[in-house]
Amino acid sequence: MKLEELFAEYAVRTHPKPKTTVLFNLAIRQFGRTLIRPATVENLTEHEMAKHVERRQRRGIASATIAGEQRKLYALWRFACKQGYLKIWPTSHPVRIPQRIPRAWTVDELRQLFGCLKFAKPVAQIDGPLWWGALFSCLWDSGERIGAMLELKWEGVDIEGQTIYLPAEVRKGGHGDRLYPISIETARLLSQLPREFRPFFWPYDPGTMYNRLKAMLLKGGLPADRRSKFHRMRRSTASHYEAAGGNATELLGHTSRKVTRGYLDPRIVKPTSAVDLLPRLGDCDGKTDAG
Repeated sequence: MKLEELFAEYAVRTHPKPKTTVLFNLAIRQFGRTLIRPATVENLTEHEMAKHVERRQRRGIASATIAGEQRKLYALWRFACKQGYLKIWPTSHPVRIPQRIPRAWTVDELRQLFGCLKFAKPVAQIDGPLWWGALFSCLWDSGERIGAMLELKWEGVDIEGQTIYLPAEVRKGGHGDRLYPISIETARLLSQLPREFRPFFWPYDPGTMYNRLKAMLLKGGLPADRRSKFHRMRRSTASHYEAAGGNATELLGHTSRKVTRGYLDPRIVKPTSAVDLLPRLGDCDGKTDAG
């Protein structure tokens, strides 16, 4: 049985979201490239998995990307065992992902970010700065993920009440609906968008969105690497909200404070450091009174 066929059976039982389906298919395709042939259920062995990880590491692929592929292949492997297609269960050897310091936008950088939206190209027939300004304003006010925000519908927008509603089905995990208050400025921007489609309907492929964002960031003098895209706005909302006395775990809908800590930029949410607590030792130049 090919892995594509196994995934089709897996998907019938687990109902993955479209984006998750794409990631599973990408993982299967990359595994096949390691094998130099279409991957089958019989190829789910520790030896072949180790070869796959090694090949991806040699190509300089980010550890987080490799770990994501690995998790999906292991999920299919476990499913194959549950269905009786394989007898030997996987022994997980997850790729280590370096823990990076979270990066959010500072207040000055946020002003630069909103300023660089003036370089936006039109989105279909919609004014570019208006479309992008409304999108980033909603992301800033809510701390929501870009995927969910793009699914916002007009029936979930209350201009006068200054709220936006996102059902659980469009949010990561699908665990709960969210109703977000928005500022009067954000409501004003939303009110200027056409009503024919969703507020943030994107008529092009997803890659075009990221390419346009990258171009705007560069023109605005901001970093445009992979850590400076839409998710940096989510980290920014979380960091500034926490620094102002809010609870970012509740705001982001996280089930664990440990997860939230990966969003809080220490430049904004100042942690207690050793320098803050340890006694000062006076003049530490190494000299003595006699010297």
